[in-house]
Amino acid sequence: MKGQILFAPASTVLAHAGRCLMIARELDRRGHHVLLAGAARFLREWTLQDPRLGYLELPDIPAGEGLRILRSLWKRPNERWLHAHVRAELELLDRARPDLVVVDFRLTMFISARVRRIPIVSLLGGR
Repeated sequence: MKGQILFAPASTVLAHAGRCLMIARELDRRGHHVLLAGAARFLREWTLQDPRLGYLELPDIPAGEGLRILRSLWKRPNERWLHAHVRAELELLDRARPDLVVVDFRLTMFISARVRRIPIVSLLGGR
């Protein structure tokens, strides 16, 4: 086994979760241990279908709220929500102990991974 890679997408949005799944499957094929972390909406079912991939539940922002934040540069997420997500991510990182975190628009994970000094890769995409 080469290393443990944790994928943390914006897991309530199919595009973000789906591209993480495709990359995770390829990295698994190449010998890495892969974990998908986020809301169960998409990720849990995918890991049940492919048992080589691990799943760790992590709270995520509802898709509609994420769209509202994106549509307004001045809207900030609820501070309690931000603290709760970072706290949950830090606990998850302590349990999973990944060698690398791959983030796809899960913005709080940048904070959490840096606090734990875990290297981060960011997937960026657009139209």
